[in-house]
This record gives sequence, structure tokens and C-alpha cells, in this order.
Amino acid sequence: MSDIVQQISKPFKMPTGDEVLGYVRKYLEYFACWPDDATLDAVVLWAAHAHAKDENGMLVWQASPRLLFQSAEPGSGKTWAMRLVSRITPAPAVFTEPSEPAVAHAIGKEHATLFLDECDVLFGAGNRKSAIRAVINDGYTPDGSWARVRGGTVEKIPTFSALAMAGLESLETGTGSYMRATLSRCIRVRMKRGPGDYMPPRFDNNARAIAGKITALLTQWVGISLDVLSETVPDMPDSVGNRQRELWEPLISIADLAGGRWPAAGRAACERMTSNGQSPQDLASTANELDGLMSSAWENIADEITGHALPEVEPAPEPAATVALSVPAAILATLSDSEEPLTGPALAETLGADYGTVRTALSRLAASGQVNRTPDGYSSPEQIARLERKLNSFKQQREGD
Repeated sequence: MSDIVQQISKPFKMPTGDEVLGYVRKYLEYFACWPDDATLDAVVLWAAHAHAKDENGMLVWQASPRLLFQSAEPGSGKTWAMRLVSRITPAPAVFTEPSEPAVAHAIGKEHATLFLDECDVLFGAGNRKSAIRAVINDGYTPDGSWARVRGGTVEKIPTFSALAMAGLESLETGTGSYMRATLSRCIRVRMKRGPGDYMPPRFDNNARAIAGKITALLTQWVGISLDVLSETVPDMPDSVGNRQRELWEPLISIADLAGGRWPAAGRAACERMTSNGQSPQDLASTANELDGLMSSAWENIADEITGHALPEVEPAPEPAATVALSVPAAILATLSDSEEPLTGPALAETLGADYGTVRTALSRLAASGQVNRTPDGYSSPEQIARLERKLNSFKQQREGD
């Protein structure tokens, strides 16, 4: 794979849209076992649609379909497939148990492409995380926003963003009517266990470099056609209803822009995946056949990319992830960088975390002596030591004068 990295680091001509999406498809096909060709084509188009952002970081579409990776049993590759997609989208943020402010901040302030894992737990029975669900539902169109009060005034943070989720099928079957609105906004990717003893190839630094270059190429290709994409109303298959038409229009617009096989492939995927929610199985039936299919597809990337312009970028970083255990470390880092003590609410707002979670973490940190509570808020030992050094330096200067 190192040869691929060397070849695509040369100055080249700009590839066509058909070729760009071809690179995306081979990347996804090589590193995961997909249920069928139609699903893979749909995921490729979804990843490309996430790059259609204006100068303010807002999607140019009238709606953005949620991509739902689901399976009947654990170990079917839904999380891995979702993370593969996250590596080729702009500003990916992967969350496992986020707070409502964290989700709104990631979308509205960081213009992130959002990925939610373990959604069967996150939105499980008992109407859990209803506030996050509301943000997701409202952020399906450009009008979506999340309101908070700052300085006595109401601030509205836009929540329109590309979003993908992963979870077991209990997300659909075990949540009653709670998730009905959310699921109606989803394109479902029904993952299954790979054949035989299938194991996905190792995702190493060279693979990250490839993902980073493909990401940059997608951004470049989609970015030069934003005006066209924002005004396009594609012809849709007659069998597609109103809601499904709204879901698939951005993807078909990308397919039409790319040309080549994609206009027909995109519409075929739309018809198959909206007819009964599942496409026919047409991947290889054995592990050996599948390994051969994927290896040859991946090796061909070097030949196909040679001669094209891929922007110089660093290897794709690991997508940002937020979990409860990261809060104490984030608090200590924030306090260490701050020039003054910070209150609990200020820390929660800075971190984009739930105040209750921050308050609990502060109590534990204070009890263990890792932070100090002052009348003005919380300080870290490093922060206090830094302030003491500044004070001593000031005293010495005055004594010298």
C-alpha cells in the first residue's frame, strides 16, 4: 500500500466525478463486508453529499438523510462500517453517550459531520435522550436550530448537518413510537456477518493517508459544484414516495453530477432500498472469494489514481470521540490552560458537556486534590503554580525598582 501513497502524492490532473466516487467505493469495499452493491453505492453517495457545504459550513441541501447502520446481532460490522465512512467526511465527530449541548455545539459551532454509535442503548426503551432525538429530528432540514440563553439573550445554534447512526435492530423494534420520526428520516444499511471466517483488513497509517487524500479530493470535487448542487432537482424514480424522494434527492444529485455509471447506479439503489428496505444479496458467498474480490479492487486504486490530482494532506486523524470517562481529563486540561478559575457551568459550556456530568467529575477531582475550589471557581494545581510564579516575578520587579 506504500506504493499507492507515493503515487498519489505526485502532481496530477483533476479526476472526473465518476473516478472520484470510484475511489470512494473501492476504499469502502476493501475495508468492510457490505450486504450488497446497492447499499454500497448508496453509502458512497451519502459520504459525498456530506461534503456539499457553503462558506459558512452549512449543507447546501434542502434535507440531509440520516444514514442508519443496523443489524440483528452484534459483531456484524455496523460500527466499523460507520467509522470507515466517518474517515472520509468533513470534520467527523463520533459520539457514544453525548449530551444535548455537545451535539448542538459539534454541529453548530464546529460544523461537524455527526456519527452516533450504540444508538440502541442511547435511545433505548424508556424514552432516553429525548432532547438529543429532538435535535437530530430538527436538524434534518436547514431550518433546524437549538436555543440556549447566553448573557440574558437567546442564542440559536443551527443543527442542520449530515448524520449517521449505528445500533442493533432493537433501536427500531424496542423503542415503541419514540423513534418513529427519526427512523422515517433514515436510509437503512442492514449489515450482516461476513461469510466464513472473514476479518476486515488492517487499517494502518497508509490506509489513513489514503482516506485523508480521498477526503480532500471529495471536498475539492464537490466544492467546485456547490451552486449546481444547491439548485438541482433531479428526476426521481416514479416508485419513490414523497419522504423517500426527499431523502434520496441529495444522493441522486451527486450521482448525476458524477456521471459515468452513477446516475443509473444511484437510481437503482434508490428503487431497491425503498421497495422493501433491503436489497438482494449479491456479494461473494465464501470468505476466499470475498478476499480475492476486495484485494484486487484495492490494488487497482494505485493504477486508477495515477495521473490525477490529489491534494497534499496529512493522514486522516482519528475521528473525535466523546465518552463519559473523558470529562475529568478534559476538565484538567481546560483548567491548566485557563488564566483564571472557572465555574462549573462555565466548564460545562466550554466542554459542550452536560452540567450534571461536569459537576460530578469536579466533586471527585476536588476530593482527590486534583483541583482546588475557590470563591471564583475551580483551579488546577498547574494554574495556581503559574499564577504564583507570575506574582513572585511581579514582586521581584517591584523590589528591584
